[in-house]
Amino acid sequence: MPTLAELEVLVLDGQSTGATPAHGQLIEVGWHRFRAAGQPAPRPEDVGSALVALPPGVRLPRAVRELTGIKNEELAAGGTEAEAWRHLSAAASPLVGAGPAPTVIHFAQFEARFFEALHAAHGEGPYPFEVCCTHQVAQRLL
Repeated sequence: MPTLAELEVLVLDGQSTGATPAHGQLIEVGWHRFRAAGQPAPRPEDVGSALVALPPGVRLPRAVRELTGIKNEELAAGGTEAEAWRHLSAAASPLVGAGPAPTVIHFAQFEARFFEALHAAHGEGPYPFEVCCTHQVAQRLL
């Protein structure tokens, strides 16, 4: 078993058009495998990401454009949810050994629902992420 400093985790982030998968769509997924100690900060080219195109005729709400900086034109060139899931799964697969990959999400109460829906629609087997929410950790510490 690795020490805490040797533990490799998946840092995961998502952007969406709404508060839940029932009321919005995942539009971007970003990830990076990271070790707690002895690893420099990631370079932009080492961070994985995937834009997810909106359904035909759907436009990105202004508030989401302003918050994320993502433009409708960028999303039009994005891939499908299935493609985003494939890329994310490939990044997580080296971490999935005897169980789910240790995964850090800043506000998991919100974002994890989108990743769970993505897995339900495009994944196989058990949910591959064991999530630690940094927002909850910060609340407990403060």
